[in-house]
Amino acid sequence: MKCLSRGIHAGWHVLARLFALSVVASLGFAPVSIAGHLSGTNALYTLTGDFAEGAFLNTTATVPTMHQVQFNPTITPFPYLYVAVSARGTLVRIDVDTGAILGEYFTAPQGNGRDPSRTTVDQLGNVWVANRAEAGESPAGSNQPKGSVTRIGLIIGGTRVDGGGTPDANGAYLIPPWKYSTCVDRDKDGRIKTSGGLMDIRPWTGGGGGADTHGGVSTADDECIINYTRVMGTHARTVAVDRNNDIWVGGDNNAHEKLSGISGQPIAGTQFNLGCGGYGGFMDKFGVLWSARFGNNLLRYDPNQGPAPGSRCLSGHHPRRLRPGSGPQELPCLAYHQYRPGPGGCESERSQL
Repeated sequence: MKCLSRGIHAGWHVLARLFALSVVASLGFAPVSIAGHLSGTNALYTLTGDFAEGAFLNTTATVPTMHQVQFNPTITPFPYLYVAVSARGTLVRIDVDTGAILGEYFTAPQGNGRDPSRTTVDQLGNVWVANRAEAGESPAGSNQPKGSVTRIGLIIGGTRVDGGGTPDANGAYLIPPWKYSTCVDRDKDGRIKTSGGLMDIRPWTGGGGGADTHGGVSTADDECIINYTRVMGTHARTVAVDRNNDIWVGGDNNAHEKLSGISGQPIAGTQFNLGCGGYGGFMDKFGVLWSARFGNNLLRYDPNQGPAPGSRCLSGHHPRRLRPGSGPQELPCLAYHQYRPGPGGCESERSQL
C-alpha cells in the first residue's frame, strides 16, 4: 500500500496508522511507501489524485476512476542484504542488485559491548542485530547481567544534502520525498541524518554509563538506529521474528524473551529460561521458537503453550545452527558439531565451525 503523510514526520510509528498494514505484514513483505508533503496539516488520502502525490512501491493507482491503491501483479522484496562487521562493531546494508554498500551503523553506544553477529529482518524491512559482547549489569546497581539488541530502520530514496541543506552526494542528511522510510526523525527537522556508505559511521556516544547505557538511542547521531534494548539473554545470539512482527531474543545464559515489534521493548510475562538454547534460532511456520545451543541441547518453545508441555529441551541434540525444515513436521534441519543424520526428513548437514 502507498501512504502519504502530511504534517507527520516519516517514521516507523506512522505505519500503525495504515489501514492495510496488518494484511501487508502478514504476507511477509511491506509494499508501503511513506512520502509526501510535511505541510503541517493531516489529510485523509481518498482519491487517485491524492495518491499521485507520492511514490509507489509494489503498488499502483493508475485507474483514475477507481480511487484506490492496489498491489502490483508481482511483489518485489526489498533488495538489501545486512552483514555484521563484528570487528568494527557495525552492520552494513548492501544493495544486492548493484553490490553497493549503502550504509554502515554502530550496533551499540560507545562503551557498551558490541561484536554483532546474528541478524534478522522484520516484515517492514528493519534489521535486528544481537550484540554478543554485551553482558554488563543493567540497570546500575541491580547485579543483573543483560545482553542487548539493536533495530536499524530502512530508508529508500530522498536527496542527500549537507548540514546547510545544499545537495551533496556525501551529505549527512536525506531530505524527502522518500519512497520508503521506517527511520525516525528524532529532532523533527524534516530530515533523516544517516550513514551514506561504507565507513560513514555516525557517532553514538551514550554508553559506558552514559544516557543510552541501559537502553535507548538518544545519543545515536544516526536516525536510522531506532532501538537499542537491553535484554535478559546475555551475549545474545538468538534473534527471530514471528508472524506478528515481534522479536524473540535469547542468550548464552539460556534466557529468552519477546520484544514488541512496535516499541522494541521487552513484553512482560514472556521471559523464560529452560536451561537450553540461546545460540542461533528462528520461528517455524507453526509459530514455535527453535533455539540452538552448542553442547547444551536444543530448545523448542511454543509461545501458545508456555514452558510445558509443548516446550522443552531436546536432549541429545547439540546443534550450533538451524534452518527451516523441509519435512512434514516442524522439527528443523540441524547443523551439528559432529556429523549425524538430520531429523524430520531433512537432508543431513555438516557444520561449518
